[in-house]
Amino acid sequence: MTCERTGRHWPWIIVGLLVGHVSVMVLLIVTANVGESHAVEPNYYQKALDWDQTMAQQRNNVALGWELREQASMQHQAVWLRATLVDQNGAPVTGAKAELTTFHRARSADRLEVTVPEVAPGVYAIHWPTKRAGLWELRWRFTAGSETFTRTDVIEVFSPEPVD
Repeated sequence: MTCERTGRHWPWIIVGLLVGHVSVMVLLIVTANVGESHAVEPNYYQKALDWDQTMAQQRNNVALGWELREQASMQHQAVWLRATLVDQNGAPVTGAKAELTTFHRARSADRLEVTVPEVAPGVYAIHWPTKRAGLWELRWRFTAGSETFTRTDVIEVFSPEPVD
């Protein structure tokens, strides 16, 4: 008795490989787009188009000579941030509108955008609830009269409390 090989199994193997490949690609796409750990920079294309204005603002920041000093800590499951803005002579920059966009580097989709109040001359302070110590990105925009000062910093926030 002989067993003939008809070759009918090859199309099914090819279809199985293609279906497997498509399934894996769909799984990877879904995984990459779920959760707060993965994020695309908002308005990234417009920011690229505005590159010349961004560089002009950087030159303006240098010309102003303003300095921003930041202090951050984590207490009672909140980040406490204090920023002092001084001019080139060391005098506080008062009455500025301080806008802050911040996010934890591990959760860049979870952004906080706020106006930070001035609590003393040239001192701007805020706190927000979180359980995350670690690296935070701070994007500042100060507007005082006709002057605008911007700065982006990455700070490390340490927690004195044990984290669950």
